[in-house]
Amino acid sequence: MRRSAASAAELLPWATGGLVTAVVAEFLLLRVVNRMADRVPGLRGDAGLGVLFAGTAAMNLALLLGMGFLAAVAVILWERSRVLAALALAAAVTLGLAQLSGAAILVLLAVVAVAVLLATVGGQAVLRALREGRKGLPQAAFLALTLGTFLAAAYLRAGDHAAALGGGPPARTGLYGAGEVLAVLTAIAAAVAFRAPVSRWNLLIPAGTVAVAAVAFSLRPELVPLIAFWSVGFQMSLPIPLYLIALGAYAYAAVNLRAARDPRFLGLLLLALGGRSLGDLYLLAIAAVSVLLLAAPSELSLAALRPWREWFAHVLRRPGFRTPLPSASTPRAKYSIAAPMAQRGSPQTAVVDDPRRRGRRWGDFGNRLLPPSRE
Repeated sequence: MRRSAASAAELLPWATGGLVTAVVAEFLLLRVVNRMADRVPGLRGDAGLGVLFAGTAAMNLALLLGMGFLAAVAVILWERSRVLAALALAAAVTLGLAQLSGAAILVLLAVVAVAVLLATVGGQAVLRALREGRKGLPQAAFLALTLGTFLAAAYLRAGDHAAALGGGPPARTGLYGAGEVLAVLTAIAAAVAFRAPVSRWNLLIPAGTVAVAAVAFSLRPELVPLIAFWSVGFQMSLPIPLYLIALGAYAYAAVNLRAARDPRFLGLLLLALGGRSLGDLYLLAIAAVSVLLLAAPSELSLAALRPWREWFAHVLRRPGFRTPLPSASTPRAKYSIAAPMAQRGSPQTAVVDDPRRRGRRWGDFGNRLLPPSRE
């Protein structure tokens, strides 16, 4: 089983990188370009069908990779946390069975399995953050609000499928509407949880994002709510300034995580691209992966996995990446970010002096994800 866990850890970066790429492609092709096809002459006819086909292929690939991600997590966690492993495996299996058959009972089971996985992983992460005292409160608030947003949507979807079988729980739409408030608060909490010193990037990018959204709403106020609902599940029932504040706060948090080479950036990105609706199996899989990336249990050690980005650079045979990459069996001390501070000067620059990444700042992404030395 340990060998299987090591193999799963080797495959997990592939699944993560491919999943993020496929989700970005699906979002751009299906939820942006495809919905503009009627208004853009060049996207009509065969070109529009090509966009639709490519977007659908990306969505199906993302769903398969999401299920593979959950299965790999189950294998990695099996010896350390049987409960989380069983929940991840149940989510992957039910998603696959529901996709194959489409039966309402199997879709209901998939929604319930994903919801239980989210509640367990998210709940444990919230408790871990609360144990840190005041320092962990922003992180706990962000994770709790994220969890509440998804559970409200899961309650609606599970209730709808249960109603198709003869009976469903009450107040589904009301609770889903309350999830919109939680989602807006989640974005604001993300800015607090992932705050960083002021820089030109975490000021200009959020400001530009808000400016573009404000201009779009002022020009087409009737179209923006429709795009928001079909793309990310927001009903736009709150005052518009709240959404603009939330958008800027979320962009600020994403820029800070990306600048810090924090692997949770991928979770935050998937969280935004998947939206809050959980309207189909694809969005359920994205939600499960995003929460695992944001609230990864300590047993999973996502930060210890070999970054797929380094692997891709190695395949391209770029200068400085011609040596074998570290694997699960590679001694960790050589690649540790906990190298003696005296080797690099100040604590802020205490990173590994790996010859593969000298002179390549973007390569820091992978090296900063490597685990600290245990020696």
